Amino acid sequence: MPYKDLATRRERRKFLNQFTLEEKEVLKQKKRMETQLILIAVKENKAKRKCLRKEFAWRKRNIRKKAYIKTEKGRALRRAIIKRYLQNNPLARKTKQEWKKRWDKTEKGREAQRRKNRTPSQRALIAIKDARKRVIEKNMTDFDKFVFKEAHLLRILREELFNTKWHVDHTIPISVGGTNIYNNIEVVPAKWNLNKSNKHSERYFK
Repeated sequence: MPYKDLATRRERRKFLNQFTLEEKEVLKQKKRMETQLILIAVKENKAKRKCLRKEFAWRKRNIRKKAYIKTEKGRALRRAIIKRYLQNNPLARKTKQEWKKRWDKTEKGREAQRRKNRTPSQRALIAIKDARKRVIEKNMTDFDKFVFKEAHLLRILREELFNTKWHVDHTIPISVGGTNIYNNIEVVPAKWNLNKSNKHSERYFK
């Protein structure tokens, strides 16, 4: 690009006149190389931008899809598609029934059946417990969280050492009004914890 000011042009000429023809050629080659590298970098950035745009668009589509599936219309549509597929493919129906039988025998399957068979009063009690836990976790400080993590690590270590189950327990139970404060946490054997139920640990020993 040409320089607009005469003073800058003259300075440029003086600077170039210092070099020989061979040195000038070397400088030109270096300049060409630099321009080529800049062009390559620009092209790469453009390609990266295109890829990122495509990725963001795909992610947006996925988020929308997941949000739609969670709605009532989406669930109904999904059920209708699965129903039609199973009606047209009897082998798929058989395999689904077999998988369901296997799933029901597993621990997760049994848990899912228990959840389905819960009464409204049981669900309400569980919801109250979960809400109480969330409130307690919010009130925890960083040191309390650190102690809670360390207690869990200690539990794992004791289980490996003694080959028995251990629990992270509260000296004053949460159901009685205890919290997750660092001095309220203790690591105890599972058998002892289950026998104690919701009693204060000091009272239990008495």
